[in-house]
Amino acid sequence: YHIKHYIHYKQMTKTVLNLYLLLLKISSRSFFIMKNGVEGLVCLVFIQFFSFICAIYILIHYIKKKSTLRSLPNHLIICLIIVSTWMISIDLISTEFYYWNESVPIQTTWACRFYNISFFSMSALNRMFMAFMSIERHFLVFRPQLYRNQRSRYILHYVPIIIIILWSLIYSIITDVILTCDQLRYRYKN
Repeated sequence: YHIKHYIHYKQMTKTVLNLYLLLLKISSRSFFIMKNGVEGLVCLVFIQFFSFICAIYILIHYIKKKSTLRSLPNHLIICLIIVSTWMISIDLISTEFYYWNESVPIQTTWACRFYNISFFSMSALNRMFMAFMSIERHFLVFRPQLYRNQRSRYILHYVPIIIIILWSLIYSIITDVILTCDQLRYRYKN
């Protein structure tokens, strides 16, 4: 049973990964078409819709199984999927709108600040989660005795995740809201 389930899981993961790579290849080609016609916009919206569906499907698949939620390596994967889903559903829409219309969709200072905070903090979270995941995978494979007791799991796994989330959000808020110049004016049109 376990071997059959593992093979099915690997095939499903391989199929989703191939679909994602295909969508990525199409999106890189369609970016250049975007300014020339409607085909680029339709292609990007199509890719965005299916990448959102794939991200939600993978997230639900991970959350439905209690065994995957208990596994330490899966926590960062779930965090990455949540960040990616946020970027697809919030940040990418505004970016596409700006590239297509050469103007910002909501032309207020707070909307631009929200977009900047969202974009930069989610990008930072994505990169830091990937870096921490590679370091943690190394320790989980080559030094699993570090994660044997509950206290070391909290110190080596949960605390860094919380620090990464708080640092990226607080840094983005401080640099975009508190440390900006008073004379700063957002250019709503290109």
